[in-house]
Amino acid sequence: MALSDTIASLGTSIINLVNTKVASYVPPTATTSKLGVIKPDGTTITINNGVISSAGSFPSQTGHAGDILTTDGTNVSWADTASIMPVIQFYKDGTDWYKVYAPDATGYCWCEQGGWIERTATGILPVALLKSFVDLSYSVQSTLQGAASYATSSTFYTPYVVQKSTTGFSLSTTAAIANIDTFIWQACGYINNSV
Repeated sequence: MALSDTIASLGTSIINLVNTKVASYVPPTATTSKLGVIKPDGTTITINNGVISSAGSFPSQTGHAGDILTTDGTNVSWADTASIMPVIQFYKDGTDWYKVYAPDATGYCWCEQGGWIERTATGILPVALLKSFVDLSYSVQSTLQGAASYATSSTFYTPYVVQKSTTGFSLSTTAAIANIDTFIWQACGYINNSV
C-alpha cells in the first residue's frame, strides 16, 4: 500500500470517527444555572430562519393607551394611571404650591394646590386658585395661623368657604378675629389636561 493510500485511509477513518461521535453526542439541556441547548416547542418558543423567539408573556397593548405595565415580581399586568397617578407638574413659590397628577380615565388631571393668604380688614379672604378647576366639585380645607394669644385661647374659630368658583373662593370665620394673621388653605379637584 502506498503512503498516499495510507494517509487517505487514515483521513477517512478520522472523519468516520468524528461523524460517529458527533452523531451520538447529546448536548446538555439548558437550565438557569447551566449552559446548554433549548428545544423550541413551536408555541411559547419558536424558530424562524434560525432566529429563536419567545411568544412573549407581556399582555396585549390593545385598549391600554395611557396605561402602564406593573409587576408583582411574578406577573406582568396593565395598570390604569389613575391607580398610580404620577406627578407630572410641581410648583412652589414662597407659600404657594401645587401638584398636578397624570390624567386618569376621565382625561382630567387631579390637582392639589394650596398656600397662605393674609387676613383682610373685613375678615373675608378672596383666594385666587393657582390652577382653575373644571367645576365646583373641588374640596377646600383651611386652618388659621395666628398670634400667640390665639394659640393659647380656648376659643376656636373655624374657617369656612363663603363663595366658590372654578377660579377661586373666599374664606371667612364665624367671628372677626383681631390676632389672626393668616389663613392656610388647600384645595383638591380636577383640572383640564393642559399641562
